[in-house]
Amino acid sequence: MKIFGLVLAAALMCACRATTPAPGAEGLRSLARGYQSGITESVSVARNEAEWRALWSRHAAVVVPRPDLPDVDFARDMVVCVTIGSRPTYGYSVEINRIAPEPEHGFVIEVTEKQPAPDAILSQVVTQPFHMVVTPRRDGAGTVLVR
Repeated sequence: MKIFGLVLAAALMCACRATTPAPGAEGLRSLARGYQSGITESVSVARNEAEWRALWSRHAAVVVPRPDLPDVDFARDMVVCVTIGSRPTYGYSVEINRIAPEPEHGFVIEVTEKQPAPDAILSQVVTQPFHMVVTPRRDGAGTVLVR
């Protein structure tokens, strides 16, 4: 019983430990991330309700069942979606890690792209990996920086 108490205490300490987000990651809220999207542009931005409805409609056109449109407060936020194009199998992914101001381009979107291991056994299904986030509103266009 004593060991169980120690394990529980350690687990609670780990779960409660505060983590500091990377600079620029503050305020990022993931809306959707996965393997199927109807969006083909590498970066898409929605800064108002009409742009958001159009973006979500294109995204959800290939998703079954069709997901509901998430709520976004466009008075202070915008939506950024990054895709990496079609891939021949599962195992590829993209993640938006940070969005930071950039004087020449408006803002920079730092992403991590992952590929499957060369010897991985994967389903032979064409995928379109994407990540969509809500972030504080910024002006200008976004430039993707892959890490």
